[in-house]
Amino acid sequence: MRLTASQIEAIKQEAEKFHGVAQVRLFGRRVGVNQRGFTLVELIMVIVILGILAATALPKFVDLSNDAKQAALTGLAGAVSSGGTINFAVRSLRPASGVQVTAATCTIGLMQDMVDASTSAVLATGYAAGGTAPSCTLNTTAAGLTAANVSLPLIN
Repeated sequence: MRLTASQIEAIKQEAEKFHGVAQVRLFGRRVGVNQRGFTLVELIMVIVILGILAATALPKFVDLSNDAKQAALTGLAGAVSSGGTINFAVRSLRPASGVQVTAATCTIGLMQDMVDASTSAVLATGYAAGGTAPSCTLNTTAAGLTAANVSLPLIN
């Protein structure tokens, strides 16, 4: 059995009386009662998929290796400066202990002595020293990094 246009219109009018409003306007278009938008589950699934895509794609576009190398260089320079300060305090109390630091050209060996005088291989590879004590610089052979300042107090 096929309904005519007048029968369909009558059914719609009865539905409006029973359900209130049979159609809603959304962005200027007519939308049926069962078509009011996305469900919460659909929205959450889209957000999850976008999050997974962002988490997998972001590392390909963001390279933080230079920032990490610069932070490591700055941290090492801070350790050498702290070692120089401790060396100054030790040598001030006991002149026979510690390392003598004079106004001389800064070397990797001098900086190594501020951190650990028992071995000389830790700072020797991949780093370069510059300047004159007490204001030295520590740099690395990696391109694109800024030299870090090292303060080595002078003490005889």
